[in-house]
This record gives sequence, C-alpha cells and structure tokens, in this order.
Amino acid sequence: MLIVSCHMECLTIPNILLKTENNNVNISGVLYPIHVNSSEEVNLKVSNSNLEGWLSYGTSTTADFTNVTFTKNNTTGYAMFRPYGTTVLNNCKFGTDMEIDLSELGAGETITFIGCTYNGAPLTMGNIQNYEGKESFVTIK
Repeated sequence: MLIVSCHMECLTIPNILLKTENNNVNISGVLYPIHVNSSEEVNLKVSNSNLEGWLSYGTSTTADFTNVTFTKNNTTGYAMFRPYGTTVLNNCKFGTDMEIDLSELGAGETITFIGCTYNGAPLTMGNIQNYEGKESFVTIK
C-alpha cells in the first residue's frame, strides 16, 4: 500500500479529460485527500484505500469507490464526504465521525451505496446528512 503524507491536497486532478485510478493508497494528515479541480469530465476510481479528511469533487466528475475506508483526519479535524457528481460506493466503510453530506448533489446526479457500513453497522439514510429533497437520488443496497 502506498502511504502518502501531504499538507493541503494530496491527489490533485487537473483541468483535463482523464480517467484516474488510485489503488492501494493510504492518505492521512492532509486537509483534502483527493481534490478534483476540473470543469472537464473526470472518471475517478479508487479502490482498496484509506482516505482521511474532507473529500469532495465537482459535478463533472463520476466516482467509483470500492473497498475504501473514509475516516476523520485527527490532525485537521476534517471528516467530510461531499459528492457533487454521480457516485457509486461498493463495500466502503465510514468512520464514526465522518459526515456524509449530499447537499451539493445536483439534479440528475445519483449516489449508490452497496454493502457499505457506518461505524461498523450497515449504512442507512440515518447516517446521511443534508439529503432533504434528494431522497430519490440515493440508493442503499
């Protein structure tokens, strides 16, 4: 597993059309483990990794997370998962302090949780914040 130590942003994805895959990455001690700065289409794939802190990405991004653990960054205090684009999460784990915030999910964007857990228990709508009016955008399996 690649262990990365950064200060502000770790994996910054520039403003270009690309598909990026990050496998077996452990990112801690950083404000934003992954930052997508793009108005172009980005297909983000992350698997078998641990991400600490605040994770968000723009509306032009589709994201697929498989076997990823999301936890609070104890150095910065950040603990946020805020998708802006269509997202699929397979067998992902969210730590107790992580906030799953769907406030920026736009019309036509969806989020699907498949076999995910929150604090070791199956993830439910009760673990998600700021989804009012967006219930139809969320699928939990």
